[in-house]
Amino acid sequence: YVYVSNYSMYGVGMGPEGNDNCTPSSAEAAGDTNSYVYRIDTRSLKIDQVIEVGLVPKFLAVTPNDRYLLVSNWCSYNLSIVDIATGKQVALLPMGPYPRGIAISPDSRTAYVAIMGSDIIQKVNLDNLTLGGSFYVGSNPRHVVIDPTGTYLYVSLNSPGEVVKVDIATEQVVTSRQT
Repeated sequence: YVYVSNYSMYGVGMGPEGNDNCTPSSAEAAGDTNSYVYRIDTRSLKIDQVIEVGLVPKFLAVTPNDRYLLVSNWCSYNLSIVDIATGKQVALLPMGPYPRGIAISPDSRTAYVAIMGSDIIQKVNLDNLTLGGSFYVGSNPRHVVIDPTGTYLYVSLNSPGEVVKVDIATEQVVTSRQT
């Protein structure tokens, strides 16, 4: 299966098309409605699940153990956690302004979410589906990738045009490079 997001929702009961210039209050005032993620069977290329999530889903990630789908919702400032077995959202966690990239530890116990409207990475405890703290990485983190060993995060910083390497154990930036 593959998962894709859709925030250009049309038809009865759907609000105007979502966009990147939004806040939870501006989206509500505009009449925006929640968006959806589609699960597509790669053998048939047919949509076999439609999952409601927050406003303007930006990034999707499946845990390595295939238990959860995580969706960063740009305009509603939150993270949807979907149980893959049921196709239902089981948690909705507040993230702050403009959650974007997601990386998940190889053991599927921790997710790292880039909060682009800030200077932090938000940690999510996937054992109990709660927030697990945050740590500083630099201005406007956009995308985050974890190395296969789960030792380092690599984070792109939008405004300064840098990539930083973060030691996960210490939650400290150990090096940075201009892109």
